[in-house]
This record gives sequence, structure tokens and C-alpha cells, in this order.
Amino acid sequence: FRAGAGRLDVDQRRTGEGVAARELHPDVSHLPVQLMAGKTPPLREARPACRSKERYVLKPPPQLNEITQLGAADVGSAAEEDSCRHLLEELASWDFDIWALHAATGGREMEVAGWAIFNHWGVSAKFGIEAGVLKAWLKFVQAQYLQNQFHNATHATDVLQTTHYVLSAAGFAKCLSDIEILAMLFAATVHDVGHDGFNNSYHKLAITDRAMMFNDQSIQENFHLATTFKAMQENDRINIFKNLTRNQILQVRGMVVTMVLGTDMTKHFQHVSEFKQIAKEKAPQSTEHDWGQHTLDIMSYVLHACDISGQCKNEKLAMIWAERLFEEFFKQGDIEKEHDMAISNLCDRGATDKPSSQIGFINVIVLPLWTIMAEVFPLCAAEGLVHLKKNLAKWESMQGDKGLAG
Repeated sequence: FRAGAGRLDVDQRRTGEGVAARELHPDVSHLPVQLMAGKTPPLREARPACRSKERYVLKPPPQLNEITQLGAADVGSAAEEDSCRHLLEELASWDFDIWALHAATGGREMEVAGWAIFNHWGVSAKFGIEAGVLKAWLKFVQAQYLQNQFHNATHATDVLQTTHYVLSAAGFAKCLSDIEILAMLFAATVHDVGHDGFNNSYHKLAITDRAMMFNDQSIQENFHLATTFKAMQENDRINIFKNLTRNQILQVRGMVVTMVLGTDMTKHFQHVSEFKQIAKEKAPQSTEHDWGQHTLDIMSYVLHACDISGQCKNEKLAMIWAERLFEEFFKQGDIEKEHDMAISNLCDRGATDKPSSQIGFINVIVLPLWTIMAEVFPLCAAEGLVHLKKNLAKWESMQGDKGLAG
């Protein structure tokens, strides 16, 4: 990125330079992240075949005359405007209904929620981000998300909103500098850019262009990062970092890379182990004192926790996310079957038991991480952890229902 001439008076106590990605653990990318139910919209096909050319095509940035005012006043009818305005007032609520915002904004939830959240934290004024550039960037990022059942712009906006909750209501922002808050918001927004609905294991075994590009290492996560940063570097109209100093750019980019790579599920168990140890040592002072050398680690753990928080939401939202992820998995399994590949775990439409898989996912993956989150951020215990345990009980009550097998 090209550093601007202007210098901003920003806390630079952490450079973010030289942050090394953690070693990969055995692949557990087949594990579900959340799940869904209900009607699904028509979807664009995303079918990378074995050794096929990469099908993802970067969508161009919007022209300047296409950049419109974003926010509640841009939604459409008066009724829609009122609905959207009311929803945005609940952005810091745990049970924020992202699907209601999706409907109210006509599928522009990333643009509208992103505009509101970034402005809430004042990052534009603090880092010289021009209003038109922020709007264009949000419009561009929303367009890069494919219409997958799960890994889509709605999921990304949900993760951004959940991150906003942890920063604000749960108090994490008190421990962070302005540039760290900017990095967290940015990472949450772009963490799945260009996701094609297939997990890393599929790309590796199918030897896709995406797998070869990143040598089988955190394939999707590296793709999300490279796609975003390359587009920003090549076009100042969407480069929200263009007025940062070079040191600030290196710092924020280093943090974003670490956080997004940290959403790779192969790193989950290492995250939980490290988070548990750090929380044991620092949690009592976490809301009043700096996390010190562990700050970036905690930022990564929080983003990862937000990424897999679907089953921590109320039952309605949890079931929607559950069914959506199952359908995305099953679509991958259908294509694996079509190409005579071994069908990945949880991707066999006819053999996967939904309740059992969700019970295992919650007990093994989500509950351990969110138990630590609740210890570090007590409000998460009153919100997310309570819902998670209720949803676990719901899935247990559904176990044995043959109609839910595939």
C-alpha cells in the first residue's frame, strides 16, 4: 500500500511487524462452523472441479458515480427506512437479527452495517479515511462475497456485528488502541472474501488453482487476504488505508493477516489451549489493564470465536445458520461424489445426522472456546453461553429423529 504524506497521531506501541503465522495442526477443516434453516435464495453456482481453473473472478470496484449514500436513509421506502433505522439501533445487541437487516436493506447488509459500525468507532476521522472511499470499499467487499448458503456477505456481516458487540458491550475495546480496533473491524469484514463454499480440505485434495496458489496452507484464508489487499493496492478508490503512514500500514496489515489466518479451523485447538492459559494469568485485570504482549493473540481468539458463534445466538438464528452450513457441506459432498472423490466428513447428504454432528460440534469446538470468552468477558456468559447451552439441549432433544439425517 502507498503511504500518504500526512501523519496521524496514533498509538504505535505495537508495530505488528514480523508476526509469524502459527504452525498448522492436523486438518480439522471438515468440522462445521455453525448452521441454518428456512428458505434459501437462488444461488450462483460455485463448482470447482478437480484440477479445474479457479472460477472466482474479482468484481471491479464501483465507479465513482455508482457510489451512493449509505445508511438507513438509503434503504428505499419509508417503511423500509424505519425498519432499517430501528435495526441499526440494536447493532450492539447480542441477539441482533442479521437476516432482518438483510431483508430491510435488499441484500446490502454489509454496506449498511459496516458504515454504521466503522463510524461508531470513529476510525474514519482518526485515520483519514474519506467517506466516499469507505463507502466504495464496503460496496466492493460486499460484491466479493459469493451467494453461498453459509459463507456469504450475511455471515461476514454477522461476524462483524458480533465483533462490534464484544468490543462495545463486552468491553474489549477498553484494552485496545485505535489502530487495533480498526484492524479488528477490517479483519471481521473481509475474513471470508471470495469464499467459494468449499473447505480447505476439498481444495487440497482436488488440487485446485487456489490450493496451488497457496501451497495447501490455509488456502481459503490466504485467498481472502490476498484478494482484499491486492484490490486495495491497485485502486485508491477503495483503499481505506491510503492516508495511513507506512508504519501504520505495516502494523494494521500485520494484525489483519494474523487474525484472518487464525480463522483457519486447523488452529482451533491451539487457540483454545493458548487462550485458556493467557486468560488464567490475565483475566482478572483484562477489562482494566492492557493484555500486553498477548493483545494480538486475544484479538485473534476473539475473531475466531465470533466466526463460530452461530450456535451462541438465539434458537431462531442458530437453526438458520445450522441448516445453511449443512446445505453448503452437502453441496460439496455432491460435487465430490460427482468427481469420484471421497466424500468429506459431514458432507454426505444421505448419511449425515444433523443433531449428532451439532452436538459434537458444540461440545468439542464451540463450548470450550466460549467458556473462556465468558470468563474473560462476563457479559458473554449472560448472552452467548446461555443460548449455546439451550441450543445444545435443543439438538439433544432432536437426536434420533430420522427426518434430520441428511
